[in-house]
Order: sequence, then C-alpha cells, then structure tokens
Amino acid sequence: MDIIMDITVCIALLLAAMIVIGIVYLIIVTIYRKTLRYETFPSTAIVCAKKHKKAYTTTRMVRFGRITVPQMYYHAEEYSVCIKYDGKEFCRDDEKLYKSVEVGDEVRVLVHKGYNKHNKLKHIYLS
Repeated sequence: MDIIMDITVCIALLLAAMIVIGIVYLIIVTIYRKTLRYETFPSTAIVCAKKHKKAYTTTRMVRFGRITVPQMYYHAEEYSVCIKYDGKEFCRDDEKLYKSVEVGDEVRVLVHKGYNKHNKLKHIYLS
C-alpha cells in the first residue's frame, strides 16, 4: 500500500512540475514576442506648433465623514512643442526647446524605430 501511495505522490509532483514549466515557458514566449528591435538614426523634422500654458492651481472639495475640506492641486507650467516627422506629430514638454525654436523651423532629431520579429514597424519616437 505504501508503494502505491509513493507512486501517486511522485506522479502528482511530476504533473505539478510540468504545469509550472509550461507556465514559465508561456511567460517567456509572451515576453519574447513583445520585444522590439530598435534602430536609431539622425534626421530632421519641422516644428509645427508651440503652446505655452502658465502654471495654475485648482481646488477640489473632499469629504472626510461629515467634514468637507478644500484640496489644492498645483499644475506646473507647460512648454509644449510639436514636431512633425514622416507625417506624424510628436509633442513634448521642453522649455529649452520652446525658447530656442519657432514654428516652421527645421530641427535635428534622433529617430528611434521599433520593429517586431517580422520586421514590421510597431513603435516610433523622437529624441
């Protein structure tokens, strides 16, 4: 009877190990499929918009039981610059860039293009 019990325990442990290995394999395959290969190269883009938003504060009333108190939120100053590259617009908050360019200027950028394992373009960003 002890031998049958030992065999049953061994089979159960083996099945549990196989399930764990299968789950780990699925996680690794999922992560591998989602990784992108990036290519980086210099290029030029056109400044298509600039927008400055001054700092401001908003207030929201928050209830704590029977008491309502004001909660203040500070919103920092924004210096938004939109750059057009390859027909797409990329916006960023950069005070130094905002002060150094005008709409219509040509700027040098680094283009980062991410490709999946089938060499299909999946992601692009500028720096």
